[in-house]
This record gives sequence, C-alpha cells and structure tokens, in this order.
Amino acid sequence: MHMMIDIETLSTRNDATVLSIGAVAFSPRNGKIHDQKMWLFNHDNQGRHIEASTVKWWLSQPEACKHWASPPRPPCPDNAQTLREINRWVRKITSGSDVTHWWAKGPHFDYVILGSLYDQYEVQRPWDFWKLRDVRGLEDWVGRTKAAMAHDPLSDCLAQVETVCRFYARMMERK
Repeated sequence: MHMMIDIETLSTRNDATVLSIGAVAFSPRNGKIHDQKMWLFNHDNQGRHIEASTVKWWLSQPEACKHWASPPRPPCPDNAQTLREINRWVRKITSGSDVTHWWAKGPHFDYVILGSLYDQYEVQRPWDFWKLRDVRGLEDWVGRTKAAMAHDPLSDCLAQVETVCRFYARMMERK
C-alpha cells in the first residue's frame, strides 16, 4: 500500500504553522483508493511560524479554498491528539501491513514540516525517511493532474495519486 500526503500551512519554513493535512491510501498498480481522510489543526496555539506573505497569498485565493486559513473554522482538537489520530488511522487502514511508499508533491516541504510538528508534540512519525517519494519527478514523465479544488489537501492528494497511478500504468506497459 502507498500513502499520499498533502498539507496546507501559513508559512514555507520548516516550523510552519500547519492548517490541515490530507491523506490517501492507495495501490498504484490498479489505482484503487483504500481510504482517504483530512484533518484540521488548531493553529491558534502551535507556537509555530506564520509568514505574512503566505497569509496574504491565502487571502488572495478563491473563496472555496480560503476557509483553511480564515476564521471561522470548525473546532479542532489538540494537535498532539490529531497527530495520534493520524497514526491510528494509518494503522487501521493498513491492518498491520507496511506502507511501502509515502508520497508528497515535494516531500522536502510536506514531510519536513509535518515531521517538525510530530517532533514538537513528541508523537512518533508513522513513516520511515527512506520510504519518502516525490510526485514532481513523475510529472516530468506523465504530466500534471490538476486538482478538482486547488489548495484543498484531500483534492490535491487525489490528483497526485492519479499522477502516480498513470506513471505506474506507463511503466507496466513497457514490460
């Protein structure tokens, strides 16, 4: 099983304030989506970096995606609790089997920031560093899939999953 992650933040630094995370568990050989989920983070008390230019960028986005950065947002649980919930979800959907690849469109952004958040709250990361993969390299081969709603973490994940599956299909055709 493979996992796709996408996060939305209020900064581009490694200690960025995290707004939300989307995750999709999938099988790239057949395109099956095993499960998908999104979590919101409480960004009021993270003690993490907020970048004025990123907030300004969020406010310039279409109304449909602005709600990640603008109040009012739905109530969010404690961030450590949210991270533990992500880990429980991963264990549940994998039923003890291994996630062989952890994907992101720029793992040096998503996983670095998310890893920093896990470290801050002293929660174990559900991924191993050697399993991280980057969707951007695959886009060079099969093109980019446009998300149904840009800057929605779940929509971005699903588009990125489609890119990975197209790449796998192309590679299987070559065998």
